[in-house]
Amino acid sequence: MDLEAAVAALNPDAPDAGALADAAAHADRIADESPAVAQLARTIARTLRGIGDGLVQPHHAQWRLASATFTLAQERAHEAPSAVALAGAVLDLETLFAPLPDSPAPPTAADADIIHPANLIRRRD
Repeated sequence: MDLEAAVAALNPDAPDAGALADAAAHADRIADESPAVAQLARTIARTLRGIGDGLVQPHHAQWRLASATFTLAQERAHEAPSAVALAGAVLDLETLFAPLPDSPAPPTAADADIIHPANLIRRRD
């Protein structure tokens, strides 16, 4: 089964872990065979595994995966794949791994209760 068919068969309400693993393995094989599209193929594999592991929401991933697999197929057919199209597809999938807008932001140094550079700390007597 090709990647486009595997993504089209993805049921976002009940993803099949075996089918996701098979599709991810297929994407890895494409990455090994085609260095020009390897980054996109590996990102597709990572996304498919993320769905299987519960790290990526399948409803949001399915249409992005459909677009990415279509781009992958098109770019594999060209003698000179478009770096811009490949990078755009990778970026689109990578957004699935970013924190959700309603999730709390990770704490920063500015959020700390006390911020003192070591050279400004003085002993109190």
